Amino acid sequence: MRLGKTALFLSLVILASCSRTPGLFSEQNARAHVQMLAGTIGSRPPGTEAHARARAYVIDQLRIFGYEVRLQETDARRPELGRTARVANIIGVLPGTRREAIGLLSHYDSRADTPGAGDNAFGVAVSLEAARMIAATADRQWTTYILVTDAEEEGLMGAAALMSDPAVRDHLAAYINLESTGASGPSMLFETG
Repeated sequence: MRLGKTALFLSLVILASCSRTPGLFSEQNARAHVQMLAGTIGSRPPGTEAHARARAYVIDQLRIFGYEVRLQETDARRPELGRTARVANIIGVLPGTRREAIGLLSHYDSRADTPGAGDNAFGVAVSLEAARMIAATADRQWTTYILVTDAEEEGLMGAAALMSDPAVRDHLAAYINLESTGASGPSMLFETG
């Protein structure tokens, strides 16, 4: 029941933020972001030049929309997996009148064997287009976080590092994780809690 209330609450906050926004969600803008990330840049495994180009693109877009952007560069640790990885998470912040924040979460890396359109250029594109819409809102109560993590394909390494950051963790009231479109089968909600 708590999850349902949280999802409803977050949906209403996002809809309220967008209702005063000039214009609607632009499929054309979102497709342009997917084309840049998956088409022009292509496969984005961590540590590659393409990975760095994707990171720079996302940072530039968020700054254009008026977000304060910082890069969380740190070593992420997942002891339960026996892994440590260097990550560079993108944290875009658009202040509101309230201290609490809502967030959109996606990841900019991809596996080496794919351009990563569905996993996860799509999620980044939706986050960027929503970021544009929210930035155009005249009266923002909630602070908005656009959280674009690194090394998701390596075992959620960027997400682990992100949630260890008190500046994010202590202010984030709720978030939506935009992860992978899938290629077939029914749509489903997963990883809730």
